[in-house]
Amino acid sequence: MYGSQEEYYVPIFYAESLSSLYSISITVNIVDGIGVKPMSDDKIGKERIFDYAWEWFKYHAEQRLTAFRFFTIFLGLLILALIECLKDGYYSFLWIIALISAFISVVFLMLDFRNQQLVELGKNALLKLEQTDKGFETLSPEFRLQESDLIKRNLIVSHQLWYIVIYLGCFGISFILACLFLNGWIPVACDV
Repeated sequence: MYGSQEEYYVPIFYAESLSSLYSISITVNIVDGIGVKPMSDDKIGKERIFDYAWEWFKYHAEQRLTAFRFFTIFLGLLILALIECLKDGYYSFLWIIALISAFISVVFLMLDFRNQQLVELGKNALLKLEQTDKGFETLSPEFRLQESDLIKRNLIVSHQLWYIVIYLGCFGISFILACLFLNGWIPVACDV
């Protein structure tokens, strides 16, 4: 099958939980039956490449926000469990709940790092399209969104910084509480 062309469906992203799975059709050349070599950008079509990059970016950006929402739900449930243990006198469970909270904070921080990498892949692809597509060159700079974002970016007000601060802050507080509870400390208002 050297040099033959076949049609493959390459998923833009995998999302079984969504109602539909987006995919595009890319024509490839089979090279010695070992691997595939994509056709040139012109044969795929700039619009399809843009759609692919945009859907990639959009999916992983939404995934990042969804993960943060789940983190706040888990954190709220663990805080409720801590309060109930304090109220009902189950002091021996306090350090376990605090340790679980610290662990969940680290897990969600790692998930956020990975989601950030995937979002950056989509963002870089969109930036490359903006820089190489002749249609974008004619637009004024404020309409070239990716380029404008790179120029005006401020780390202090970025999602990345504040997600890290929140995750690490929750980890730190939870870990300190776990150590205190493990050593027998109970808040003064709850002493019996």
